[in-house]
Amino acid sequence: MSFFKKEINFLKLKEISDICAINLDNKYKNKKIFNTKNLYEATENDLTFFSDSKYINQAKKTTARACITSVNLSKELPSTTIPLLSNIPLINFYKIVNKFYPDASLDDENILGKKKIKILMQVKIV
Repeated sequence: MSFFKKEINFLKLKEISDICAINLDNKYKNKKIFNTKNLYEATENDLTFFSDSKYINQAKKTTARACITSVNLSKELPSTTIPLLSNIPLINFYKIVNKFYPDASLDDENILGKKKIKILMQVKIV
């Protein structure tokens, strides 16, 4: 159960790649994503993100259909997870979370060390 009300049933990876300006192999464009979750909880229907090497063990075990991540970290994902390569994985993940959960609030988050930036919304994964 999520903290915020889910507004859409799914997004195709093509839509996600367009929203995030991420290149996507055409063979994946019609794959459907039904939710966003963390690396550990994500299933074959979900999108996750991986932006910090301290989560390598979780990344190697994820069952997510797709993962927004960097080129370097993408090597740690299982072959069953589609890597969506980004220079800003966390921000792009927030963009997609906001599509599923548009009522999520705007909030100041400390996501880049001590530098506070305005993020698209606050993620609550329950």
